[in-house]
Amino acid sequence: MKFLIDNNGEEKMRALLRAFKEGSSEEKALQATYGFGRDELDSRWRASVGLAPRAATPQEPTAVPRAAPNTPVPQSPKPAESAGPPSLVYVLVGLIAVVALALAGLLGATIILLRRSH
Repeated sequence: MKFLIDNNGEEKMRALLRAFKEGSSEEKALQATYGFGRDELDSRWRASVGLAPRAATPQEPTAVPRAAPNTPVPQSPKPAESAGPPSLVYVLVGLIAVVALALAGLLGATIILLRRSH
């Protein structure tokens, strides 16, 4: 962001942020605001800090090829297990599940006690 502001001004950055707010993708917002996309932005920034250009990478195909009928689809390799602490999302989901189970148990016990008292 600092690179964009320093080289193109704050008004252009405001226009970029407005484009994001309106739902534009990163590439479309950059093109509309600055006239170049993410790859060109990366190249310009790298040059400004004295880094060499990135090596060219092959473009990904735009369409996913379909497997012929009755052809097994290759499985993606599973990501390696992380040895680090669990992510906050997993901790929150686990906590919500525990609270939900506790509330369900309390509700069930309350219903049983109410039925027994009648």
